[in-house]
Amino acid sequence: MLEERLARISLAADSASGNAAKAEALLLAFAARRAVERGVPLGLLEAQLRMRFGDSQPNAVESVILASRSPVSTRDLAAELSALRGSLDYPADASLLDRIRSGVDSLIVVRASGTDSPRAEARFERAQDALMRGRYDLAIAEVEAMPGASRPEVRAWLTRARLRNDAYRALDLIESA
Repeated sequence: MLEERLARISLAADSASGNAAKAEALLLAFAARRAVERGVPLGLLEAQLRMRFGDSQPNAVESVILASRSPVSTRDLAAELSALRGSLDYPADASLLDRIRSGVDSLIVVRASGTDSPRAEARFERAQDALMRGRYDLAIAEVEAMPGASRPEVRAWLTRARLRNDAYRALDLIESA
């Protein structure tokens, strides 16, 4: 009877230990998410992430760490995007004639109802909206489809936005693990 009771206690202790480890891992993942959301470096969490999830999710851990080494918040990305508004209207190598032609071409646009407007202003508004909702992938797609997406300053913004998007996807994987 004592052996049976000792076996039950041992099983309960093992179960409690496993649950504590899962809770600690989840707490670590949430702390990393908060740091990424605020746009601050991970600091001591970096080593803990490597130790806890490095074997099971190495690519996800590296994505989160990479994003935390050059932190950027959603507010920063939104402010940078607003500053780029004028750069997104025309390609970097657009001549005056190209700009005039583009203006004339946009006077009348025929498109199927229910489809999003391809105009740069509409794309910009959709990109800002997607960014503020945390839909970085949609914001990136809208900015990439704009005429001025090839400009170096826009490419730099796209790189930072992709880094943040990758970090959030990686955090989702880590939390699932």
